[in-house]
Amino acid sequence: MIVAIVPQVEIRLSYIRGSLTGAFFRLGKAMATEFQDNQHYAMFKGAGAYRTGNAFDVRWSEITLAALRAAGVLDNMVDGTVPPSDTDLLWLDKNHDPAQLKVWDSTGLTWVLATFAKLFDRNVHTLKVTPLVRLSGSANLISVAQPVNFFDGLLYSVTPVASNTGNMFITVQGVGTYPVMYTNDQHIQPNEMRADAVKVLLYYGSKFYVLFPTADAFNAMIAAQAAAGVAVFARDASSGYASAAAGSAAAAVAAADVVGDVKIFDTYADAMAALGSLENDSVVRVLADETEDDVSTFYRVESGVLVFKSYSVPKPMIFRQRDRVNLLDYATTLSQRTAMRNGSTAINDAWADAVNDAGGQGVAQIHVPSGNFESDDAEVLLNPGYVVCGEGEGTVFHKNGIDQLFSTQQAPPSIADGELAADAGTGTAYLNSVQLATGEGAAFTVGQTCLLVSEEAITTAAGDKKAQIVTIQSIAGDLVRFWETLRYSFSVANTARLVPLTLASGVGYRDLRIIMDDTITLESSLGFHPNFGIDVQFAHDVIIDNVGVKGAVGSMISLRGVKGAVLERLTGSDGGSTTTGSDDPSSSEGAGGFAYGVSLSGLNQGILVNGGVFERIRHAFTTGGFYASIFNYGEPVSVSVNSLVAIGMKNAAFDTHQAGRDIAFNSCKASMGRFAGFQVRSMETRLHNCSASDMIGPAAWVRGGQSASPQTAGDRCQITDFTAERTNLGSVLGGDWTAFGAIMDEGEETLINGLSVYRSSGPAITVGRNGIAKRTRYKNIDAVDVCQSTINKAVVHVIDTNFDQTIDIDGLSSLSDGKVVDLIKIDSADPFVTIRGVRGSGHTGSRVSTVALGRLNDEDAPINPAVKEFSDDFIGRVLDASKWRTHKGSSSAAVLPDLFPAPEGKVRLTTGNDAGGTVPLNGSQLSAGTIVRADFGQITSRFRLYMSATTDVAVFVGFTDQSSVLEMPFTLGGGNALTANASNAVGVLFDTAADADNWWLVGVKNDVKATAQNIGSAPTAGLYEYWDIIIEMNGSAQFYRNGQKVGAVMVGAVQPNANLVPAVVAFSRGSASRNIDVDQIWHRQNR
Repeated sequence: MIVAIVPQVEIRLSYIRGSLTGAFFRLGKAMATEFQDNQHYAMFKGAGAYRTGNAFDVRWSEITLAALRAAGVLDNMVDGTVPPSDTDLLWLDKNHDPAQLKVWDSTGLTWVLATFAKLFDRNVHTLKVTPLVRLSGSANLISVAQPVNFFDGLLYSVTPVASNTGNMFITVQGVGTYPVMYTNDQHIQPNEMRADAVKVLLYYGSKFYVLFPTADAFNAMIAAQAAAGVAVFARDASSGYASAAAGSAAAAVAAADVVGDVKIFDTYADAMAALGSLENDSVVRVLADETEDDVSTFYRVESGVLVFKSYSVPKPMIFRQRDRVNLLDYATTLSQRTAMRNGSTAINDAWADAVNDAGGQGVAQIHVPSGNFESDDAEVLLNPGYVVCGEGEGTVFHKNGIDQLFSTQQAPPSIADGELAADAGTGTAYLNSVQLATGEGAAFTVGQTCLLVSEEAITTAAGDKKAQIVTIQSIAGDLVRFWETLRYSFSVANTARLVPLTLASGVGYRDLRIIMDDTITLESSLGFHPNFGIDVQFAHDVIIDNVGVKGAVGSMISLRGVKGAVLERLTGSDGGSTTTGSDDPSSSEGAGGFAYGVSLSGLNQGILVNGGVFERIRHAFTTGGFYASIFNYGEPVSVSVNSLVAIGMKNAAFDTHQAGRDIAFNSCKASMGRFAGFQVRSMETRLHNCSASDMIGPAAWVRGGQSASPQTAGDRCQITDFTAERTNLGSVLGGDWTAFGAIMDEGEETLINGLSVYRSSGPAITVGRNGIAKRTRYKNIDAVDVCQSTINKAVVHVIDTNFDQTIDIDGLSSLSDGKVVDLIKIDSADPFVTIRGVRGSGHTGSRVSTVALGRLNDEDAPINPAVKEFSDDFIGRVLDASKWRTHKGSSSAAVLPDLFPAPEGKVRLTTGNDAGGTVPLNGSQLSAGTIVRADFGQITSRFRLYMSATTDVAVFVGFTDQSSVLEMPFTLGGGNALTANASNAVGVLFDTAADADNWWLVGVKNDVKATAQNIGSAPTAGLYEYWDIIIEMNGSAQFYRNGQKVGAVMVGAVQPNANLVPAVVAFSRGSASRNIDVDQIWHRQNR
């Protein structure tokens, strides 16, 4: 509202329309006359003689007014018995004689007789303040006498009898009662009207306005918080009015110099054009002075020159735009304001008003002072683009019900038009540009933010479709170039498109706390529910700082479709859930609720999370699940999570789902959690300088795309400078984690560089659970007192691999309290392992224990004097008699084992063909002269062979207790009855005389047979397979077929101190001869 105040000498004909340029007015006194309008008439005559009846008697006032209207002076006057609907008009009321000229009184809301003041002095009047005569009064109501002039735009002063305590009103006797307001149309604060202190007020629009607020300063002395929302506006308003008052006072002083004859001109140019005809000392008024911002001005002609004297009205007061609105200002009463602040009245309506008002004023911030603010069950506080700023822990929002508290709900983009004419991205010529279909480029502009999408899934693990947010750098026809290099391939075959992306701006939250409704139920049958503290959808440059959330079931802070966000100083705790069934907290997968601290769902790009503490929730950070019903394009990319602390998490403290790429965790700490510290299921994730301690599960679980779960894609991940202390403490989520490493690695191309593990229950690293991928690299591993409570007693344990891969271990140091057996243990023959710099003390077993010594490259010990090895690849022309003993049966077809020409090198055992089908008739035996004993140290071995046929044949592969005579260590018969011919032997047996013609695991200890184990599968004729047999120092044995562990550990397989030799023995059980080709026999043992 702009207040106009003019000097007393200025006269404006407010109801007279049209130009008055050049008109001359002289101010003078009214003349006395005996004329009485109700007694005298004027004669009104038309054309012709009087006798024609065209002359009438008319009241002088009516004919005068009619003449002025005809001259165009009163062209806004209407006459009649019914008032006009337009209250800006004049009404000549002919319900009276003489007729009465009336104007609309906006104060009394009625038509009243026109007076000089009402007609000519409504908007232009003297710069004066009219004191109101107080008749009576109380703290919040004053009664005053009606002043002589009482209408819009005048200044009045009043002296209260007491300081107001709430909303204030002034009753003007005979007219009405009006509220006392601030210029933002908010009721005044308590103590704005002080006892016996004169207050200047502006009357306008049926309200008294305080021009110079003082309550904020006064109340600050007694309760600073009460004025928080008003102080900024009060300061600005006071500054604006003070400047205006000073200008008006100057105008009043100058007014004395412009008394006299007044010449009026429309513009300053018109006045200058007429300057030569103006007398000296003439007063000139310019209605719209283009040299003074089109404000009306006064000049005096002095020595032929226009000399500026004053403004005829003050220059408009320009109030500084408010930079924020205060939520409490939108309470309609003082009691409602108090109720909103203490949480007894919901704030939803006031919030909507604050948002609307902020939008209308261009305000960037909604300020919420300290208090407890409640939100309705079914309502969401929508934030289209403002910074919600509280006062730290004192500003608390309480959410009731299941949905969001705050939400920015910008609509996702429409995936239409913008089709590509050529493939773009990885592997194409368009690495940071696209070629659109003909004519499509015209729909875009330089600098525009867009979304490049494809109907192709990002990974096979989930249905997320490829999408990347891009910014247009240049356009040349239909060739659109971006600032960003394309991360994915976008193909025409998969309907790749470039579509406009509209993102909300200005969204932020600072210095506030949120308490969610932790009593709600979230069951699987309910589907997805956004029980979020803060929900931001499709926005850019989001700021969230010093925000805490408690009691959420869903995400505390959820981002979806966000380009650029900074989240700092976050806190969250006590995720709520009253779930049942599969979502019960005791289930193997944990509850669907229990809250997520920060959740990035789907499309997000360029997110920085920096600093915070989360306690007793599900995940402190997660990339969220995949919600196809909302928007199934994109994944979180280019995300940095720094300095977060997670304590007492229900599930993994820090988690990424399969959606996500290029996510970095820096200096994050997980402590005292019920599962893992870090669960990595997204590609190219990095953990740097992070730690996990006192976890029931592993410190970090890298779940690559080749692992058993289809919902994982955690390949090409890096773990650097990581610390694990007291992890893998027990069983949780369906598994006993004491058996596995502090780092559980199931990823492809995992790099671990700098790992310190202290007193974990299991190994430092377990690689291979659920399958293992390729090219794993481990560097600088430091382990102290690991393997505290596990059967797997190795610092690095390689298990259950199912295809070839490489593992490179460069630098491992172990200090053990005797719980570690082997520094490195390799239970699979698939990987090729290279080691260097492996050392330790306090372990009781080997530096390296492997089932496949031939696939171990130990760069530290190319010749190890502590190890003895025996091997033969059977390359040459003659079997080495110094190594081998051979025997055969009496059948003429039986042949002593000998080398057989072949590229790979092999020895062939040829059985006899006697129908008797016994060992003495058809047997063929190859046994080594080397003797080993289990009690000297673990024996690892490998045998590679194939059979020409798998019918009517018996074959034994393993170790037996003699090599001097032909002997089949074991045979099988009807009912799968096992016969042991050796006193001590262990190995694998295939015998078609058994009911089950499969491989059997067999052993005998001092003539006591171990329980034979049927592995359920048989050899394939003509196909090589290899067997790894590991004999422990206690005489137990483990078996691996083609690198896969089969059967259970065989206890009591052999006597530990029995002399054993490796052997392959076969015989035909029919009249056909059989060939058994052996490609390799190898074994290794500590000396």
